[in-house]
Amino acid sequence: MLINLLFLLLISCTTPFKGAWRDPKPFLKNYKTEGSGLSLHFNPIWPLDSARLTQKFAPPKNPAHDGIDLSGPFKTKIITVEKGVVIYAGSRFRGYGKMVLIQHTKAWSTLYAHLNNIHIRTGQELTQGQLIGKMGRTGRASGVHLHFELLKNKIPVNPIEFLPSIRSLAQLGQKHTYLSSTKK
Repeated sequence: MLINLLFLLLISCTTPFKGAWRDPKPFLKNYKTEGSGLSLHFNPIWPLDSARLTQKFAPPKNPAHDGIDLSGPFKTKIITVEKGVVIYAGSRFRGYGKMVLIQHTKAWSTLYAHLNNIHIRTGQELTQGQLIGKMGRTGRASGVHLHFELLKNKIPVNPIEFLPSIRSLAQLGQKHTYLSSTKK
């Protein structure tokens, strides 16, 4: 695993800042999961305690939107949805600002963007619910929010379909106060 991370760092230091840096998803293709602290199961929780859904996954007016946007107060704590390994933590990808990419299983990974600050580092193993950063407005963001992407086999999928329903949150013990949509 260390050799793979060093390889990725070497590439990142020698690759010019061009098209390859626009999309972080290809970053996953070089990452090997053998021997890492990845889970065999994927049972995600919400990445924050309370928020308002301000942008849906691939809405008709913006079909290229690969995640959901959740707004909340500046510096709201952002947690990892499942245990995993940090593949990338930084701000090298255009538009995303400060972002974190986490591999959870061989198939599942998540991306958290526009963070105000990052509390973890590349290569770090995380537990479910661990603080990864705080909500901000970095990169190409129209306001304070978390841009959250869920990837299955490196392809973006709608996170709402895989996160616990609002009704089941109390049963799971997660402290969400509300999650409402402002755009339909």
